[in-house]
Amino acid sequence: MESHQETSVLYQRAKRYLLANSGILLLFLVVGIDSTSSAFGISIKNTDFLDVIFFFISFYYLIQIQIFWTLQISTVRNTISFKIDHLLSSLISLCFMLAFLITSNNTKFLRNFLGEMAPKSATTLIIIIFFLFLSLLGAVAIFGSISAANEMKRKKRSKIFNSITSKEYFFVFSPEQYLKSKGRHGFTKMQFLEDGTIKKESRNGVNEVSWVQAGNIIEIFNERGDVYSRFETQDEEANTLLNTNDEDTLSFRDQVISTEQGTALSVLQKLFRVQA
Repeated sequence: MESHQETSVLYQRAKRYLLANSGILLLFLVVGIDSTSSAFGISIKNTDFLDVIFFFISFYYLIQIQIFWTLQISTVRNTISFKIDHLLSSLISLCFMLAFLITSNNTKFLRNFLGEMAPKSATTLIIIIFFLFLSLLGAVAIFGSISAANEMKRKKRSKIFNSITSKEYFFVFSPEQYLKSKGRHGFTKMQFLEDGTIKKESRNGVNEVSWVQAGNIIEIFNERGDVYSRFETQDEEANTLLNTNDEDTLSFRDQVISTEQGTALSVLQKLFRVQA
């Protein structure tokens, strides 16, 4: 079962590559690599600009990790452990790169590198400028797409939030009891308040106390702050929410939250008929 509180695969991959390349960069600073060095039995014949290459690779993944971090859902970005991990990964890699830039052996590496790689003709220079321009356009397009996607997500979250906090729901906390009694028992009325708390007509125990929104996912917490249940909205109007049945939650499975009691009963009847 997929968890809604994990960083994405792309973010994790970028972080691994960033730390790996930064570690190699650190080797250049502390140990040094020359033509007599070898790694995994492979002799390095030419180490010219090898450290510079790893520097730019590290810089590339440092940018990537920042981009992928902004695309994580709010529950991930607001989790203190993920915040600390992201901050430390970024700072460690940045420190290694800055140390590489300011160390006495590498203060002139950019000038030497650019001087060696300088174009030998006007045609070559034009080609380089053209590809740099295309790269810039590509970067602008990527960041523009990310910004537009984030804005769309923000507007959708806002609409769902406004819908959820403006309604009174029928919360079927015990689906089996609700079905056996044909909708007379196993439910209570509830409201999602704007301050992140939950108001219930009855059964005001310690299981459903507060809530947060992450996209179209609603996470409900118990009195101890544990994720007790997780629901997914079926549309932007948020008239019906279905339990995701995630393994890391503590609630009864197949719970339903709906603005209409009849809708909740109909959903459960269809669900249990399919399961049977």
